[in-house]
Amino acid sequence: MKGELTLDEDLVINGTFIGPINNRARRLSVTSFGMVQGDVQSGSVDIAGTLEGTISGGSALILRRTAHLSGSLSAESVVVEQGTNLTKAVLAGRVTCA
Repeated sequence: MKGELTLDEDLVINGTFIGPINNRARRLSVTSFGMVQGDVQSGSVDIAGTLEGTISGGSALILRRTAHLSGSLSAESVVVEQGTNLTKAVLAGRVTCA
């Protein structure tokens, strides 16, 4: 899919989405089969797939070991699992490596 997405529901991406996502009050999950190219604003973000862009995770940002990330990330709490692939990533917030 391609476009601009604004919603107030939990969202799971299991395919490809190109464009900005604004889901400020809810949870965004990108599965290991998912890919997002665009800026993301969400109440919390859980990434197991690929994400390229600026991510504002609000309260929590979880990067699973299968995640591939390129961009800047910010959240109150950032959890990075061992094995996560970070390319050109800038982390802001309280970072925990698991």
